[in-house]
Amino acid sequence: MEAIRKPLSEITQPSRNVAVVVTLDSLLPETTSISGIVKYQRLLFKDKAGTEIPVTFFYEDIALFSEKFHVGRDYDITDAVITPIREDVRRGSQLFQMIIRSTTKVVELAPSNVVTPSYIVPLDSATEYVEHQGRIDVIGLALHVTSPRKVRPKRRDTEFDARDIVLIDRSMKPSMLTVWQAFVSVEAQAISDIVVVHPTVLVTRVSASKFRGGSWNTTFFSTIQLDYDGPEAITLRQWETENAVEIARIDTDLESNVGENSRTILPIAALGFQEDGATVWIKGKVTYVINPDSCERLSLVSDFIDNMSGRLFTIKLLAKQFGDSNKQLRFSAQYVEEIEE
Repeated sequence: MEAIRKPLSEITQPSRNVAVVVTLDSLLPETTSISGIVKYQRLLFKDKAGTEIPVTFFYEDIALFSEKFHVGRDYDITDAVITPIREDVRRGSQLFQMIIRSTTKVVELAPSNVVTPSYIVPLDSATEYVEHQGRIDVIGLALHVTSPRKVRPKRRDTEFDARDIVLIDRSMKPSMLTVWQAFVSVEAQAISDIVVVHPTVLVTRVSASKFRGGSWNTTFFSTIQLDYDGPEAITLRQWETENAVEIARIDTDLESNVGENSRTILPIAALGFQEDGATVWIKGKVTYVINPDSCERLSLVSDFIDNMSGRLFTIKLLAKQFGDSNKQLRFSAQYVEEIEE
């Protein structure tokens, strides 16, 4: 049967004889399923209308096709298998995926002169892009990388590897990027090894979250580039040179706030024995929030206030003496970090 050529937006049911012309938007490394049995490689294509479709090939087809594909190039693909995406792993509006097999015909088309659009957004705009369905990229200077940790999402039995990278851009506001799974031991470690020089990091296809007052996460189709030399990277490096003193100050404050070696968690019962001016860390669940709208310090972390009760936090507190007797102390929150249970 002759292949039916159609745009990706018209792929609305499983098929074995569809032909498409698409551009490779993202190419992920070969990986293995959580079970450790299935080897596969994932790609993401889009057509001229901007409609996206994920593509997968397995086992021996990886060696057959992986060297043929290059990000940004156009391809004519015929006789791939179109299958539904399982509901629990769908991303946004994507309902179908393409499986490339040894019988699939792939032809690279001549390069076009179409200008590639930029999807880079400011690091401090995370809350504006929560639930955004389109592509989002971010770029920034890496200031700090945390140690790897295990995270078990609610209602899931599987633990995932995670690691945080603190980035900064022209907004002068440090922003948290959480990287997951394979990124933890490869790209995040490479950044950690040279973080003292504040490497420029471009992260594609991130998702936005209200967590920590606005933060970013890598997704299944994300890529992390340390060698990006586009105009945004050049502009960022020039900005770094012009603002080296202020960036160094922010870096120092950041190490004081989130440096893992500086934290000693105190029992909450020990707060009454602190000296005026002491800085301490506590860890616990919030049981009640009293009139948060009137608290200047808490307004700095207002994202946490809407539903703090019952959530687990580590909090950096500054002790301040008030009153004339009994050494009464008040504590102001200097830094708040939610812990995923």
